[in-house]
This record gives sequence, structure tokens and C-alpha cells, in this order.
Amino acid sequence: MSSSTYRALLRTPGAAAFFLTAIAGRTGIAMTSLGIVWLVHDRTGSYTVAGLVTGCFAVTEALVGPQCTSVRCRSR
Repeated sequence: MSSSTYRALLRTPGAAAFFLTAIAGRTGIAMTSLGIVWLVHDRTGSYTVAGLVTGCFAVTEALVGPQCTSVRCRSR
């Protein structure tokens, strides 16, 4: 997509606020994985172990995340 297409899309009422909120919400997810890599590499000295731990975290988050969300939604 060209930048003019993005500009036109963000001019839609409410789109810019949604976009900024979505970016802020997703930044934490990306930073968690990066933090895990740095922490595990610092403790072990191995990027291989850091990658494995981060991969396990991502798979666990993908498998458990929807169940946690559904429990939260039912409790409201």
C-alpha cells in the first residue's frame, strides 16, 4: 500500500484513534519477547537458549491466551 492510501484510511473518522491505541497495545507484546531474549542471553550467554525460551513463551501465550480471555469475559 502506498502512503497516500494509508493517509486516506487514517482520515476516516475514528481510524487514527483506533490505530494509535492498537499500536500502543501491541508494543507491550513485542517488548516482552525482546525482554525475554535479553534476560535469558544475559543469564546464559546463549542466543540459542534465549530463542528457545522466547519460542516457548510465544507458543504458550498463543495456546493459553484465548482461554484466559474467555474466562475474563465470562466473569464480567
